[in-house]
Amino acid sequence: MAMSAFRRSVAADTKKKGKSKGAWYDKFRLPQTQPGAPIIVVRGEYTDPRPADELKEIDPATGRAKPVINPYYKARVHKRVMNKGRPDEWFADDICSAGNDPHNPQPCVGCFAVDSGDKTVGVADSFALTIVHLAYYHGHPLIDREKGGIVMKNDNSGPVMIQTECAGRTCNFCRVLRGEPPLPPQHGQDPWPGFDPRSLTTTFGKRRYLEIGKGHLSDIEGIDQVISAQCGNCRSQLTTDGFACPHCNTLIIDMTNDPRSDEQIAQDAMRPYPCTRCNRPVLLKEIVSCETCAAQNAQPLQLSLFDVVIFGMRQGEGTKSHITQGLPHKTIEEFGRGIDPQFLGGKNLREFIADLAKPYDFDEVMKPRSLQDQAHRLRLPMPGGMMQPQPGYQQYGAQPQYAPAQQQVQQPGQMFAPTPGAPQMAPPLQPPPQTGFQQYPPQMQPQFAQQPQQQPQQAGPMPFVPVAPPNYGKQ
Repeated sequence: MAMSAFRRSVAADTKKKGKSKGAWYDKFRLPQTQPGAPIIVVRGEYTDPRPADELKEIDPATGRAKPVINPYYKARVHKRVMNKGRPDEWFADDICSAGNDPHNPQPCVGCFAVDSGDKTVGVADSFALTIVHLAYYHGHPLIDREKGGIVMKNDNSGPVMIQTECAGRTCNFCRVLRGEPPLPPQHGQDPWPGFDPRSLTTTFGKRRYLEIGKGHLSDIEGIDQVISAQCGNCRSQLTTDGFACPHCNTLIIDMTNDPRSDEQIAQDAMRPYPCTRCNRPVLLKEIVSCETCAAQNAQPLQLSLFDVVIFGMRQGEGTKSHITQGLPHKTIEEFGRGIDPQFLGGKNLREFIADLAKPYDFDEVMKPRSLQDQAHRLRLPMPGGMMQPQPGYQQYGAQPQYAPAQQQVQQPGQMFAPTPGAPQMAPPLQPPPQTGFQQYPPQMQPQFAQQPQQQPQQAGPMPFVPVAPPNYGKQ
């Protein structure tokens, strides 16, 4: 019955109802084949923008709730189902730009569609984790898929180089490097670009990231429970002796004499628990023991998801898929015995991973797009009133109106000449400007009760005058 900050955050986030910029090519998709992908999950430190109440701990110095720090990044994502019910059904998705202040939401195309009753659009929490993929990669020039050819750097000093995971026995990079002809493309594959073997490189390990939903986050929590329930020294089952205060180390919950069930204690320990010495609720830490290690006068070692190599794989498709382990996890030292030392640069695997394991700046990677780009990605019209749409976008719920195509209409600030031979279609007519607020119609004028005027003071006590209650605009 292991306990960690990671599990607390996952438990709170997964029970709630309810193309990336920058390093898009580093987004990783777990395979569906054995033995899975060997990865190290990197522990990040990201402030939770919408923490659950059970995760909040009061700072005694300020009397306010401490920031809740998660090892993963959390964002809101809109998804729109396309071709629903058809064999080619798929989902278009994009980051929500409404922000985290429910009292001051920012413009967002997806939110406007949801509020307008569009049943094809939804919103859900998305979670991002930095990983180190412990596999071989081939460096090669970037190919422009639209224009063809190799993409050059802005200063023309050479091609833009990217890395592609080695495909193993069918890897064309490996075949070309060995002087063998590439294999013909299979269904859905691009033909071999004809790279010069001298432009290809082979490296080991690459920093990437996973973007997952609540279901997959809960699956990863299950993997963490399995790892933290075993002793890292002898692989024996660890025993939970109790839970202690992380500040004063006082044992608050003693499992030997607590009458509650293990499940009830685990639920109670998820939330801030009162410490009698600190006189405040605290997030407890787990105290474990190992009988095998105790017999050898050794200390138990409790590992977590972030300390071992897991073999992640995906089972199923879509919303019914799950993340599992293709093979049992290994320690970094165990996995490192099978790596060619020439790819580690004279370091051991743990040192090599430490150089790669830098958490992503997901605020930049998952930064919301512009409203026009959101509408394009979600295949939605631009909401009226948000901002002037780009040509080709229709305002949400509005009928297109066009002026007679007698001559091309030049917009204010237009600095380019019309394209010769282009159809001369005037842009949509703009609604007339608002000249001011209209007054209420006479029958709709709000009526307010009048307070009785003060009577001039007279000698003796004032007579009692009842005050008419206001009718709040009711007739």
